[in-house]
Amino acid sequence: MVVERDNIIFVGSTTDAEEYIDKDTKVHNLKGKMILPGFIDSHAHPTIAAALSDIVQVDPSMKKADVLETLKKHADKNKDLPVITAMGYDLLVFGNDKPTAADLDKIDSERPIFILDEGGHTAWVNSKALEVGGINKDTPDPIPGAHYFVRDSNGNPTGLLMESQAYNPLLRKLSVVTEDTVVSGGESLFPVISQLGITTVYDAGMMGLENEGFEGLSQLEKKGLLPFRISGSYMVQSPTVVPTAVESLKKLQEKYDSELVDVNTMKIHYDGTIEGKTAAMEQPYSDGSNGHVLFPVDELKSFVTQIDEAGFNTHIHAIGDKALNNSLEAFEYLQSNKGNTPTRKSIGHVQIYSDQAIERLTNLKDVVVQTTPIWATPSEGTLDTLGEERYEKQMLLNSVDRAGVPLSFGSDFPASAFFAGANPFNNMAVGLTRQDVWSEDKDVLPPVEEKISLETLIKGYTINGAYQLGLEEKVGSIEVGKKADFIVLDDNLFELNPEELLKAKVLKTYMNGNLVFERGLKARLTEYMVF
Repeated sequence: MVVERDNIIFVGSTTDAEEYIDKDTKVHNLKGKMILPGFIDSHAHPTIAAALSDIVQVDPSMKKADVLETLKKHADKNKDLPVITAMGYDLLVFGNDKPTAADLDKIDSERPIFILDEGGHTAWVNSKALEVGGINKDTPDPIPGAHYFVRDSNGNPTGLLMESQAYNPLLRKLSVVTEDTVVSGGESLFPVISQLGITTVYDAGMMGLENEGFEGLSQLEKKGLLPFRISGSYMVQSPTVVPTAVESLKKLQEKYDSELVDVNTMKIHYDGTIEGKTAAMEQPYSDGSNGHVLFPVDELKSFVTQIDEAGFNTHIHAIGDKALNNSLEAFEYLQSNKGNTPTRKSIGHVQIYSDQAIERLTNLKDVVVQTTPIWATPSEGTLDTLGEERYEKQMLLNSVDRAGVPLSFGSDFPASAFFAGANPFNNMAVGLTRQDVWSEDKDVLPPVEEKISLETLIKGYTINGAYQLGLEEKVGSIEVGKKADFIVLDDNLFELNPEELLKAKVLKTYMNGNLVFERGLKARLTEYMVF
């Protein structure tokens, strides 16, 4: 492979490559090391993660008492912090021990405490935070039944805020996410992403904080501190923004599109999560609830058509089977009226499959199924919540792959346990096994035949991710004419078992021909290289 500045200009035999060598050429003999295209994280939230990079990371396996103990130690050690922030709890692990503001008041009643769950779909806050947010008995739920405040028998908020529109206004008032926190957090956080071999990230939404987020990314790029490409989006989390959403995305594109930041996608946050019982299901959960969709399917059809006509990509968050069915119906409507248009359509997460979903995806031909392989592990809480029949309809990745439907993989970072979920090798190990590969318990998430191959996983992290973002002519494979985004690995991944994959290491990461990570050395710029 020959790289000139930021492009791959030759791929072929060693003998033919030698024709490019002169006195100014730097030649690398990798002695059999593996090269892959740079990994593409097809669904993450790196900008919000940067702003939240200094928060306490809570292990999702912790019971409520353990979370409280961790927070107390942090609060006691950091008396000067104006706001105590954390992320990572799992409501299913808490069971019936529901989190309340009173729990957190015992830690600190003078400073606001704000904790996001592992998936970023619920927030647990103390009484001071409720006070700062102006959230009380008389505060109406932002989207009743969908984005709401959990209340006691008297109608008073308990301190658990369900979904983004319930907690986003508070997050803004606490000034946790600003241009400055994105820049300062990005300077320390983003190089770690390069260590994982990731050279392109789809930012699946900044939770209503797009101006702060894109301004921070712009500053990082100007400083030369953005070590990967960003495919950015405008995030729709409330029906009230739908009439102006396309215009809002156009304005963001006009203002922030740059060499490394491509603003091209409408993210529709269409349902919630299994953990919060807010993912939209055709049949009820164990408690009788069905979750929610953000708006009816006819409105989704109209909105998806409007997005497509404006030339933007569409990415729909759909975890429950009803949300998936509605998403498929919207894309079927678009196809029947417009044919296979050049914009990219993808459905994110896709945890629970309905009976006809894969056949419908096959007929659509161009819709990408995006998900996070590390989620394909057994969970007693999920089993209890869904029941056995639906529990066995989760993450049907091999069926999707065999049907010829493109699969792409991402982390949902900082959800999925921060860097554990962000690491592509961890996701590969779980995708191969459908097991919690870190645990002594080697139970397999059924159906066992839904394990996928390493080839499928690598495609999902490279060329299929590029296709989802409309970047396959630029990145995603090692070909002449594409950008020099590639990684050098310590091992041949095809020679590793799943446990060994967990220890796989990236030796070098190149983005745009620039060495943005080298194990043990600082990054440096490169101009003309032969590998």
